[in-house]
Amino acid sequence: MNSVLANAVHVSFVHGFHDTVAPTNGKPAPALWKIAGDSEEIYRYVFPVNPGDFGDLPYPIVGEGPLTRSEVERRPRYGFTGLERVGNHLYAGSWNGLYKLDVHTKQVVGFLTNRYTCYLHRIHVDDERIITTLPFKDLVVIMDHQARVQDVFSIDRGLRVRRDDHPKDVDWRFLSKPWSGSCGYYHFNNVQVLDGKIVLTSRNLGALVVVDPRTDACNLRTLNYHTTTCVHDGDYVDGRYYFTSIDGKIIVASEPPEHDRSRFNYDLQAEHHRLDEVEKNWCRGIAVSDSHVYVTIDGRYGGDLSFKLLELDREFRPTGMRKFEWSNVGDESDIRFVTGFDIVVG
Repeated sequence: MNSVLANAVHVSFVHGFHDTVAPTNGKPAPALWKIAGDSEEIYRYVFPVNPGDFGDLPYPIVGEGPLTRSEVERRPRYGFTGLERVGNHLYAGSWNGLYKLDVHTKQVVGFLTNRYTCYLHRIHVDDERIITTLPFKDLVVIMDHQARVQDVFSIDRGLRVRRDDHPKDVDWRFLSKPWSGSCGYYHFNNVQVLDGKIVLTSRNLGALVVVDPRTDACNLRTLNYHTTTCVHDGDYVDGRYYFTSIDGKIIVASEPPEHDRSRFNYDLQAEHHRLDEVEKNWCRGIAVSDSHVYVTIDGRYGGDLSFKLLELDREFRPTGMRKFEWSNVGDESDIRFVTGFDIVVG
């Protein structure tokens, strides 16, 4: 049952078409859900896929135009992925670029794109730079707000920073969708910056990969789990990491002061909070406010073409929920899944 939430919330979401359905390029698709009090609103945007679509995009392109004429053979997902707010703008990731939106009107101010803006997951944005990843190549990309690349490097299997182990003339935006799931050595999902270091969640390892681009030092932060899990998205608030696990858990990790480090090797201590109060088959996107935690649940392949936004208090007790149903915005026969991706409070 829908309920009034304690805070206004923006939720990004994506959907996927059936292979037999050819979406009309240039037609706006739903991608952003705003909830405030009793009201909610859905916003639609145009998503380019092939190089020719960029010339018809009704938004100002900031950065690099297509470097190839090759068309995508396997259809990517449509919609917004990572979502960040900086000042009066929302930055929303997509398949091949970032949408800079006016936070009040939700109008597109610019479409930021370059050869590395592909298959975006969560993103980091501050006043000076934007950090994204290519999960299937284990690449970290640092760019300015004009989408000019400042640095790009990969993390190899020896936790070494590499800048010359990928072809720099490839326009990754127009590759066919890679094999779904945990491709890449690490499959980076979440991106945060703490004390100048880039903190990445690795879906494959269930751990954090921490890299300092100033020194190229790279190391793991492991989590001492009490049960199996699959770390996805994260937030960092008041010295604690908050992560989602796609099997319906929230993980809170922090330094374990009670353990004797002279006797045991012990890194971050992980607390598990299962979302047992509601039926779930997915859990991703997380935002932590002063009083509440927000995650999206459900929306996995084979579901009923809906997903939910779940509100919990800081003790992880459910306090509210809103449901998004594709039938309210489009034809259910067109798509095979719709799922929430990221959350911004306010």
